[in-house]
Amino acid sequence: MKPKKLVLVVEDDPDIVEILEYNIKRAGFDVIQTDMGKHACRIAKESKPALVLLDIMLPESDGIEVCKFLRLNHETRDIPIIMLTAKNEEEDIVEGLQAGADDYVTKPFRVVELMARIQAAIRRAQKDDPAGASLMKVGKLDLNLDLLEVKKSGRLVRLTKTEFQILWTLANHPGKVFTRKQLLEQIHGPGIITIERNVDVHVASLRRKLKQEVDFIETIRGIGYRSNL
Repeated sequence: MKPKKLVLVVEDDPDIVEILEYNIKRAGFDVIQTDMGKHACRIAKESKPALVLLDIMLPESDGIEVCKFLRLNHETRDIPIIMLTAKNEEEDIVEGLQAGADDYVTKPFRVVELMARIQAAIRRAQKDDPAGASLMKVGKLDLNLDLLEVKKSGRLVRLTKTEFQILWTLANHPGKVFTRKQLLEQIHGPGIITIERNVDVHVASLRRKLKQEVDFIETIRGIGYRSNL
């Protein structure tokens, strides 16, 4: 029998833990739980969970620090992380995403929506392959990473290199929220100094050139973008 995928729940509210464990197990996953940040880091390194569900407000070290550690450690850097927290101000969400979280769910949450996000994040992680194919099909669009080329219904659409890389990044990670800074780092690498709002200009140009084929790009107000494939 194929072993069940493991979800690591890092949460200190026993009532929420009970709800999460019941629904995650019901969805077919195993669950391991802790309310301590350092313990969570150790569990993640040893157990390699399919996903980490991470509260920010923890008794020991906060979830932001845990998230940063998991992203910096080569054994855990590719594990999907969903932050689950009562902190719902825009700057809190941006901080969580910039720390490396794949998604951010605020309390109180709808269980059905949270479970859908968990399953989508795990599916995306299974499909992600850093050394994967250089060709991708999105609706009527055919993307060729080697040629930095896009064709719509077989006809070439002329994009700038930056426009193509934004489109490729979003299409290659359906459902994942990218801040403007993260998109810029995907394109230029870390440490580049540029204006984050330039991303908005490139996305607007993409939408104009590709017309209705970029409906899947959703603007997350005050944060950035994600694709809805």
